[in-house]
Amino acid sequence: MSKTIIRHATSEDLPVLLEIDAASFPEETAYSSKELSYFMNQAGAETIVLERGGTIAAFLIVEVDHRKRSGTVVTLELLAEHRLISGVKKRLKVLGRGEVGKALTVRAHKFSGKAAEKIAAAGGATEQL
Repeated sequence: MSKTIIRHATSEDLPVLLEIDAASFPEETAYSSKELSYFMNQAGAETIVLERGGTIAAFLIVEVDHRKRSGTVVTLELLAEHRLISGVKKRLKVLGRGEVGKALTVRAHKFSGKAAEKIAAAGGATEQL
Protein backbone atom coordinates (compact mmCIF):
# COMPACT_ATOMS: atom_id res chain seq x y z
CA MET A 1 0.00 0.00 0.00
CA SER A 2 1.43 3.42 -0.97
CA LYS A 3 1.98 6.03 1.69
CA THR A 4 -0.12 9.22 1.54
CA ILE A 5 1.14 12.43 3.14
CA ILE A 6 -0.02 16.02 3.31
CA ARG A 7 2.71 18.66 3.39
CA HIS A 8 3.47 22.27 2.55
CA ALA A 9 4.44 22.86 -1.06
CA THR A 10 7.91 24.05 -2.00
CA SER A 11 9.02 26.09 -5.02
CA GLU A 12 10.31 22.85 -6.59
CA ASP A 13 6.70 21.58 -6.72
CA LEU A 14 5.55 24.34 -9.11
CA PRO A 15 5.93 22.38 -12.39
CA VAL A 16 3.85 19.48 -11.04
CA LEU A 17 1.23 21.84 -9.61
CA LEU A 18 0.94 23.52 -13.02
CA GLU A 19 0.41 20.10 -14.67
CA ILE A 20 -2.32 19.22 -12.17
CA ASP A 21 -4.00 22.60 -12.66
CA ALA A 22 -3.86 22.28 -16.48
CA ALA A 23 -5.36 18.78 -16.29
CA SER A 24 -8.11 19.94 -13.94
CA PHE A 25 -9.36 23.09 -15.67
CA PRO A 26 -10.07 24.28 -19.22
CA GLU A 27 -7.14 26.09 -20.84
CA GLU A 28 -8.76 29.52 -20.44
CA THR A 29 -9.25 28.92 -16.70
CA ALA A 30 -6.02 27.14 -15.73
CA TYR A 31 -3.28 29.23 -14.13
CA SER A 32 -0.13 30.27 -15.93
CA SER A 33 3.16 29.76 -14.09
CA LYS A 34 3.24 33.46 -13.21
CA GLU A 35 -0.35 33.42 -11.86
CA LEU A 36 0.14 30.29 -9.77
CA SER A 37 3.40 31.64 -8.32
CA TYR A 38 1.64 34.90 -7.51
CA PHE A 39 -1.18 33.20 -5.56
CA MET A 40 1.20 30.82 -3.78
CA ASN A 41 3.34 33.72 -2.59
CA GLN A 42 0.60 36.04 -1.34
CA ALA A 43 0.82 37.14 2.29
CA GLY A 44 -1.24 34.69 4.32
CA ALA A 45 -1.35 32.05 1.56
CA GLU A 46 -0.36 28.49 2.29
CA THR A 47 -0.08 25.85 -0.42
CA ILE A 48 -0.73 22.31 0.74
CA VAL A 49 -0.02 19.23 -1.38
CA LEU A 50 -1.28 15.67 -1.08
CA GLU A 51 1.43 13.22 -2.02
CA ARG A 52 0.65 9.56 -2.68
CA GLY A 53 3.50 7.12 -3.16
CA GLY A 54 5.98 9.98 -3.59
CA THR A 55 3.91 11.67 -6.34
CA ILE A 56 1.89 14.83 -5.87
CA ALA A 57 -1.77 13.96 -6.50
CA ALA A 58 -3.48 17.22 -5.52
CA PHE A 59 -2.88 20.67 -4.12
CA LEU A 60 -4.79 23.42 -2.37
CA ILE A 61 -3.98 27.10 -1.88
CA VAL A 62 -5.48 28.36 1.35
CA GLU A 63 -5.65 31.94 2.56
CA VAL A 64 -4.97 31.98 6.27
CA ASP A 65 -5.86 34.93 8.46
CA HIS A 66 -3.19 34.57 11.12
CA ARG A 67 -5.03 37.01 13.38
CA LYS A 68 -7.86 34.45 13.74
CA ARG A 69 -5.85 31.33 14.38
CA SER A 70 -6.54 29.26 17.47
CA GLY A 71 -3.78 29.44 20.01
CA THR A 72 -3.41 33.21 19.88
CA VAL A 73 -2.31 34.81 23.13
CA VAL A 74 -4.48 37.87 23.73
CA THR A 75 -2.73 40.66 25.65
CA LEU A 76 -3.31 44.34 26.30
CA GLU A 77 -0.61 45.14 23.72
CA LEU A 78 -2.20 42.90 21.06
CA LEU A 79 -5.60 44.52 21.55
CA ALA A 80 -4.04 47.98 21.15
CA GLU A 81 -2.03 46.86 18.09
CA HIS A 82 -5.23 45.72 16.37
CA ARG A 83 -7.03 48.88 17.51
CA LEU A 84 -9.58 46.97 19.55
CA ILE A 85 -8.92 49.33 22.44
CA SER A 86 -7.86 52.96 22.35
CA GLY A 87 -5.83 55.21 24.60
CA VAL A 88 -3.21 54.14 27.09
CA LYS A 89 -4.46 51.32 29.28
CA LYS A 90 -2.55 49.84 32.19
CA ARG A 91 -5.00 47.18 33.31
CA LEU A 92 -7.34 44.86 31.45
CA LYS A 93 -10.55 43.33 32.79
CA VAL A 94 -12.32 40.81 30.56
CA LEU A 95 -16.10 40.66 30.78
CA GLY A 96 -18.40 37.85 29.65
CA ARG A 97 -20.20 39.66 26.83
CA GLY A 98 -20.13 38.09 23.38
CA GLU A 99 -18.93 34.68 22.30
CA VAL A 100 -15.55 32.97 22.12
CA GLY A 101 -15.29 30.92 18.93
CA LYS A 102 -11.80 29.44 19.24
CA ALA A 103 -9.15 28.47 21.76
CA LEU A 104 -7.37 31.58 23.01
CA THR A 105 -5.03 32.26 25.89
CA VAL A 106 -6.10 35.56 27.44
CA ARG A 107 -3.75 37.47 29.75
CA ALA A 108 -5.53 40.10 31.85
CA HIS A 109 -5.62 41.59 35.31
CA LYS A 110 -9.19 40.44 36.03
CA PHE A 111 -11.82 38.15 34.51
CA SER A 112 -15.52 38.00 35.22
CA GLY A 113 -16.72 34.50 36.06
CA LYS A 114 -18.71 34.34 32.81
CA ALA A 115 -15.68 35.43 30.73
CA ALA A 116 -13.47 32.74 32.26
CA GLU A 117 -16.20 30.12 31.63
CA LYS A 118 -16.58 31.10 27.97
CA ILE A 119 -12.82 31.12 27.33
CA ALA A 120 -12.45 27.69 28.96
CA ALA A 121 -15.48 26.27 27.10
CA ALA A 122 -13.83 27.21 23.79
CA GLY A 123 -10.69 25.30 24.81
CA GLY A 124 -8.75 28.40 25.85
CA ALA A 125 -7.04 29.48 29.04
CA THR A 126 -6.95 32.53 31.28
CA GLU A 127 -3.77 33.92 32.81
CA GLN A 128 -4.20 36.50 35.56
CA LEU A 129 -1.49 39.17 35.65
